[in-house]
Amino acid sequence: MPQFDVSTYLTQIFWLITTFFAFWFVMDKFIVPQIRDCIEDRKRKYDDIILKAEKINRKAMASLKKYEEAIAAAKISATEKIKQNENELKEILAQKEKDVLQRLDEKIKESEEYLNTELEKTKAKVDKLAEETAFSVLQKLGIDNISIEDVEKASNNRG
Repeated sequence: MPQFDVSTYLTQIFWLITTFFAFWFVMDKFIVPQIRDCIEDRKRKYDDIILKAEKINRKAMASLKKYEEAIAAAKISATEKIKQNENELKEILAQKEKDVLQRLDEKIKESEEYLNTELEKTKAKVDKLAEETAFSVLQKLGIDNISIEDVEKASNNRG
């Protein structure tokens, strides 16, 4: 086997060192710098992406804060509107209740006046009927010297 021949050791070591340094040189000058540049580019891209993500996150947080403030303001505004509407409705209800009570009082007064008028008419009719009945009874009893006017006078003196 030629690789175990002592006379070829020196040439083998020479070519080993030459090949090693040649590969080392190629690796050091061409391949490693490209790998390093690629890694640095990736790192820069990741850093840029992280910076952009942080900016977007800050914008999102600012938007979220504005959104929450808008919601809080809307809640306050809605609460105020509800209170305002409740007060307006209470005022309207109070006015309507007042109107209804006023109309009810008017109707009650009208009804009382009508009932008082009808009561007076009924009393007059009852008095008239009582006078006629009294006159009829007196005539049936045989008292002829009393006229209907006398019965009316006696009835009027009584009341």
